[in-house]
Amino acid sequence: DARDLAPLGHQLFASGSFSRAGGRAAMGAAVWDGSRWNALGSGASYAIRALAEFRGEVIAGGELPIAGLHLAGGIARWNGDQWQPLAAGTNGTVLALTVFRGELIAGGSFVAAGGAGALRVAAWNGERWRPLAGGVDGDVFALAVYADELIAGGSFAHADGRVAYRIARWDGQTWNSLGRDTSSGHVTALTVFRDELII
Repeated sequence: DARDLAPLGHQLFASGSFSRAGGRAAMGAAVWDGSRWNALGSGASYAIRALAEFRGEVIAGGELPIAGLHLAGGIARWNGDQWQPLAAGTNGTVLALTVFRGELIAGGSFVAAGGAGALRVAAWNGERWRPLAGGVDGDVFALAVYADELIAGGSFAHADGRVAYRIARWDGQTWNSLGRDTSSGHVTALTVFRDELII
């Protein structure tokens, strides 16, 4: 299965649970150069669930104990030649990635990032991980940026202790609910279309 796509320059990166792309071996990740698919090194040991571009590199999140030859801790970066970890990574699965105010944001089922507590959402500034206040009390499946705020969707009911059913917004300092929220099901996808947030 292909789980996510991310353009970078003139290339398209694809991730998922596949082992081949265009008839070639490609474990969990591949890049389309306009004419053919190519593997990203030796790939990942488990499914890659999310991709993002951060500071000119492709970031992959998922069930990643190992990416290439390195311990990945749920998340890794592809520098064009090989996979590298992002410090100690997370202690669980990374399910969503985006960039907000110059930092890489990861959401998922983890409760720590970089060895410190971070309840299911954390920010990476290129050197270290930090939590986003008290995080959320359920898995984060989707992330987006809308009206200069970070939007998180998932299975949670609270964000930093405040009621926020399945969707919440982060203004850079605090978590808040978004309208009347959603009372049932899970929010699994978010995007912005014509200046509106689509759930």
